Amino acid sequence: MGSTPKGRATGPGVLLTQLLAVHATSEMWVWAAYGKFGTQVGIWADLLGLWPPLDPRPGYVVALALSAVAALAFVPGRARIAAGLQTALMCAIAVYFFPNVPNHFIAFTMGLGLCAFCDPERETDLLLLGLRSVAALIFFGAGIQKILHGTYFHGAIFGFMVAEGPNFRETLKYLLPADEMARLQAARGRGPFFLSSWLGIFAANLSWILEILLPAGLLIRATRVGAAIAAVLFVVVIQLSAREVFFAGFMVPLLLLWVSPAAAVRSLPVVYFVDAYLVLAGFGLFPYFAAI
Repeated sequence: MGSTPKGRATGPGVLLTQLLAVHATSEMWVWAAYGKFGTQVGIWADLLGLWPPLDPRPGYVVALALSAVAALAFVPGRARIAAGLQTALMCAIAVYFFPNVPNHFIAFTMGLGLCAFCDPERETDLLLLGLRSVAALIFFGAGIQKILHGTYFHGAIFGFMVAEGPNFRETLKYLLPADEMARLQAARGRGPFFLSSWLGIFAANLSWILEILLPAGLLIRATRVGAAIAAVLFVVVIQLSAREVFFAGFMVPLLLLWVSPAAAVRSLPVVYFVDAYLVLAGFGLFPYFAAI
């Protein structure tokens, strides 16, 4: 197993553990800034009633607790402990808001759980293998899910997105004719959402096809780098269209691990910068462009 020499806590395993801790914490600050802790409804939130509805203050307590744990990840020799504590906190948050928990929140928790299970300093190779596998499995699982749901074959999911929300409209307007965009927006709440545009139907089916083929490409040495770069571009385009930037910040470094640990590490400053921007934007200092 690869390991970081004693006294040095700057190997890729530790750096990625720190990134995941900060990244998850950043989203909680955005949740707190927008009062999501006071407005989100879930089974256990209703049953436990730990704080009054619409009261945003407990959200800041949760974000501060996660921040303290994330800071611990930067103390030499404490990254694994920090990952374990943050995993426990993330699990508690997920249970409290169940079932209204974003799927990428579960992915963050899985990544941090791996960082707690595998010592980021002493079991670097095992940890990086686990994180690579998480990225590939998320991709593959998303493709299978799209097949099972059956809403991509005729592009109905794209039609629904156009009708029900603004997130994908800016991208889909380049794929769909203006009259079809108008028809879908007029169909809000009632449908039908099936597409007639061949380009839209092609793009809808291409998404699940790529989500199945690209993980296979990651497993083959000859196609690994190309598949990893294609997967990164795919994630960035989809997530910017959906305005779900936090998920992209999680997936991009993990996908770049398939290129090399050094490639993943080089992406970390970009993720930190985006995290800082989104948190400050959540408090009104910059325009906020991402979905909450």
